[in-house]
Formats: sequence, structure tokens, C-alpha cells
Amino acid sequence: MALLPIVIVIFITIFLLFFILKDFGMINKKQKILGGVALLILSVFIGYYAYNKSQLDQKAYLLQMNFLRGGDIICENTIVNAKDFNLVTGTLTLIGKEKSPAKNLVFSLQNCKRAPNKESKQYENQELQEQLEKE
Repeated sequence: MALLPIVIVIFITIFLLFFILKDFGMINKKQKILGGVALLILSVFIGYYAYNKSQLDQKAYLLQMNFLRGGDIICENTIVNAKDFNLVTGTLTLIGKEKSPAKNLVFSLQNCKRAPNKESKQYENQELQEQLEKE
């Protein structure tokens, strides 16, 4: 996820170089169009990256809230709950508690998904939609 700062630095560098060369009259019309297209493509890439990052963060947040409320989540075909695991919020990892069968198990929250409940899928989708609307 360290790609965004690099892309932003490149974007700013190209933008500044474009204006410096424009002031000296060293850019013709074809180069202006090419520079504009390059900046547009870079802007679309940054927007796409930010959107995907936002979706991943939102998924991790919802999983974290589900875990903290006592719900079950599934990580690598293992049912994870607050009874047997601790959540480390700094790294978003789930670590098995000392005196439980899950001792020494470590899962990243990014690789987990919500365990299906006994309620219907429609209720689950409605609950998720309500959570998203609150934010």
C-alpha cells in the first residue's frame, strides 16, 4: 500500500515540470495534449486506488465490529470468535488466547470473512446496508 505516495510524487513532479517548461515556451501543442492525457490517466489511477483502499478499510472495519460484538468470523476455514482469540487493533490480527485450543494461531483480519448467520441472506444484506449508511 506504499504505492500511493510514490504515485503522488510522480504526479506532482510531472505537473511542476509541465508548468516550468510552459513558462519557457518549450512545449508545443502536441506535448501539451500528451501531458494532459498523462495527468488524466494518473488521476484516474489515483482515484481507483483510493476507492479500492476505502472498500478494504470498510470491510476490515465491519469484520472488526462483528468480532468485537461477539460474532463469528471465518479465517482460513477456521471459525474465529472472541472466546478463543484476541484482536490486535494496531495490526488487525487475531491471535489465539493462551489457554484455548487456538493457542499460537494467528490470522490477518484482511484474510477473513463474516460467518453466515442463521438468519436469511436478505437480513444480512439489509444490516450491512444500514451499517454503510450510518457512516
